[in-house]
Amino acid sequence: MMQWLHNSVNAWEAVIPFALFFCALALLTKRSAGVVADARRAAGEWRTNLLIFLFDTLIVLPFVALPSVWIGAQLGAPAVLTGFWAQAPWLLTGIAAIVVGDYIGYWRHRLEHHPLLWRFHATHHSDREMNWFSLNRMHPVNRLTTVTIDLTLLGLAGFPLWAVALNGLVRTSWGYFIHADVRWTLGPAGKLFISPSAHRWHHARDEAMAGKNFATVFTLWDRLHGTWRSSPVPFRDPTGVEGHSGGFLFEMFQPFGLLPKRIEERAAPEGRPVEVLSKA
Repeated sequence: MMQWLHNSVNAWEAVIPFALFFCALALLTKRSAGVVADARRAAGEWRTNLLIFLFDTLIVLPFVALPSVWIGAQLGAPAVLTGFWAQAPWLLTGIAAIVVGDYIGYWRHRLEHHPLLWRFHATHHSDREMNWFSLNRMHPVNRLTTVTIDLTLLGLAGFPLWAVALNGLVRTSWGYFIHADVRWTLGPAGKLFISPSAHRWHHARDEAMAGKNFATVFTLWDRLHGTWRSSPVPFRDPTGVEGHSGGFLFEMFQPFGLLPKRIEERAAPEGRPVEVLSKA
């Protein structure tokens, strides 16, 4: 029990440096009045995001790595790969883990947009006031598929644990950045790295744009597979998913079709039925 609580507390403590950084960034890029106005407008979405993250840290995260550990134990990484990375320079191993991890994440993200998994992934897209903490707006099933696929494939590629952890740190940090409430294109660097503006195209309320810009760090994967949407000018369109209320209970139950009638009636916009939108 104590270890379970300790792990949950650690998850929250890990967020604190990012919270301080993005609060400072908001104050530097906006006037204080603008920060307050944005915070008030996004209060409902923040409440949902915090409740989802609280649920994940208490119920999901303590057990989320178990499937990948079991699969890894059953299959095992080829000795030739583990041996190669053990002998390779640490810098090469670390960079390779990030690059390979981002490519794995690209295809896993595309899989999450298949109708079968979109019903869960739509929770992540439903934030209409997208900000850095929106990265943690993940349905528990989505969290499970993300961790299982990424950790399993990186493990089977033979990477040592420290390199897998480095991949997680770098890609999570960049993930927070590209979800931040800024419209930066990163200029020339935006041709190599996913920018906040480019990722906002992926979160656009326009369904057609959800099929673009799947990668987290490098634009290369989207360019190679025809899913790149350049963002030479700052993104200004609305984000979110039509038919999603943004409420915690709605996002947890709706993918299973178990939405309580009271919440369903309150969530349906303009009297229209709530339905999961598939984005293949």
